[in-house]
Amino acid sequence: MLLIMNIPSANWKMGESVIPPTITKDGSGFMESRLQFEDYYFFDDSVEITLSFAHHPSQWVFMPQKVTVSYSKNGKKFSKPEEVALPFDPTLEANSKPRVCILRHKIPSKDVKYIRIEAEPVEKLPEWHAAAGEKAWIMVDEVRVGR
Repeated sequence: MLLIMNIPSANWKMGESVIPPTITKDGSGFMESRLQFEDYYFFDDSVEITLSFAHHPSQWVFMPQKVTVSYSKNGKKFSKPEEVALPFDPTLEANSKPRVCILRHKIPSKDVKYIRIEAEPVEKLPEWHAAAGEKAWIMVDEVRVGR
């Protein structure tokens, strides 16, 4: 298994950021921006992407509302983004228990040389939240590519 992110690498870039990521020893946080990660890899076999997100609503930290992955052979033309299945709706009060969310997605072909991962934050904290209407954080711990 290859760890490709637990802090931003030189190839990492944020999408349309207003506030830069907060980098801690345990991961990176994003508010008012989406996480966007793009990098080059040589895949010699069928592998999967594993993403680890924190979900701690009382601290304004929500699992992303949407995660997509796209692929490329040349780094210029990427496939249509594929949505990664989320284990639950992060905005429902019934899902407000703190936890770590592990998302997995299979890479479809060994011809893939580049991957692009995007995670969109919950737009506003839900009505049931004490700070309803405020911006939510995404906290990502790891992005791994492996078997």
